[in-house]
Amino acid sequence: MKGGLFLEMLGAEQPHSLQRSIMGDTELDECFTLALEAHDPYGWAAPFWKVIGNDERQFNAPGVRVPMLSLSRVLPMNARNWPYLGYHSSADNPELISIRRLEDSRELVLRMIDTIDTNATPVNRFKGEVFCSRYGLHIDWWENRDANQAFFDVLMLIDGRRSIAQIAKQCGVPFESARAVVEALRAHGLVDVPARSETAAPVQRSAVAPAVVWSSGMADAPPSTMMEAR
Repeated sequence: MKGGLFLEMLGAEQPHSLQRSIMGDTELDECFTLALEAHDPYGWAAPFWKVIGNDERQFNAPGVRVPMLSLSRVLPMNARNWPYLGYHSSADNPELISIRRLEDSRELVLRMIDTIDTNATPVNRFKGEVFCSRYGLHIDWWENRDANQAFFDVLMLIDGRRSIAQIAKQCGVPFESARAVVEALRAHGLVDVPARSETAAPVQRSAVAPAVVWSSGMADAPPSTMMEAR
């Protein structure tokens, strides 16, 4: 077992909250954080056991140390009504759950899976700066300065030592943007993108449903919003 994502309280009204693994710097931590930032502008992430504590603790514990992250919709720990108003009381009932929010969380989880599935470490086949206009890759600085800067920021970090997620994080751009630059360069034979090895894939797609290791708090959700737990 390489890692996982614990799901709970995803039908509540708060923005998404991602709790990182106890290591905090694994590939899962990097990819899932980038996916959250791109999907939910109000979402937030915090270190291990600084959001809420549930079954993910057992996987992160000494002697196990499996990077198990947690995705939920709760208030910050310093909030008066943490984790949310009515938690573990008679007011904690199905009326608090929104199918729309469950579906939105499903899309976020799918985005997380796609990010980890497509993350790789691109290897440059070029030396020095690329003559981008020769390949039709140049972004005019006068027309879009931010895009031009982001393109070259990503390009400069492709050296076979950083993953796409690490490049995106360092450049402060969405994962999809960094991946698009890598794909454009690969299309012109400027970079190689080795296939992910079996040991580098902590999450794999299922033929039936998107795979999420251990889910909770969704037992009453309709089949269309359920995640497979295994």
